[in-house]
Amino acid sequence: MKLLLSLLFLTCPMLPQAPPESAKPADNRLHLLATCQVLKFGAKLTAISIARGAAYPSVIELKGSVEIKGNGIHMLADEATYNEATCEIEASGKVLVKPYQAVPVTVPPVIP
Repeated sequence: MKLLLSLLFLTCPMLPQAPPESAKPADNRLHLLATCQVLKFGAKLTAISIARGAAYPSVIELKGSVEIKGNGIHMLADEATYNEATCEIEASGKVLVKPYQAVPVTVPPVIP
């Protein structure tokens, strides 16, 4: 009886099963939270390859599917460098910069 229930459990298509590995999104990118020494804000850096110096502040090199969010910008690029001391971002390859609002702002109603 136990064997029969085990076989039913393994072969029954109606029971919930985990999705195959190929159905899951593949995001092999690395993530890093960096700060800006001058403006005192943080930025979320995402890329396939991230290289950073041991000292702070340093220049962070990002390569492959680069995404930078922080201080009102959302930048996508092929490659970029982020300087923690000066808050400068130097991007290369295909680059897209658009506004980014990290915290939703509630606008009070206008009173006539």
